[in-house]
Amino acid sequence: MPALSPQIAPYSRSGHPVPSSATLRLCVNDSSLSRLDLLRFLERAQEREVERQRGIRTRPPTPEWLIELGLNRHAAPVYVHVGECWNAGKRSRGISRDQARRAPADGVKACPQCQPDRALGMLD
Repeated sequence: MPALSPQIAPYSRSGHPVPSSATLRLCVNDSSLSRLDLLRFLERAQEREVERQRGIRTRPPTPEWLIELGLNRHAAPVYVHVGECWNAGKRSRGISRDQARRAPADGVKACPQCQPDRALGMLD
């Protein structure tokens, strides 16, 4: 097995490098690693997966409608988007359906890609 530096892989109490996910396949047949080291690695991998799944479950839902704000806080909003629009910028925030319906009356354009005016039933 190639030597791993302490910066890449931590060492166990027995002095052996603890395998990372990339080196697990190399380490399974290596007799220098104890079974305890491999079990600790497996436990950490399972904890990471549980934490990842928890993050997915607790992620807030995607808003149904977005408004893309201007370049500064005094500028008018630029576009109204459907929540899943690929063209929504980083300055977008979620809004309610009523706010999305009122936005064109306030002079905010509908996104030409996702066409929220059609989804809202407001054809020109």
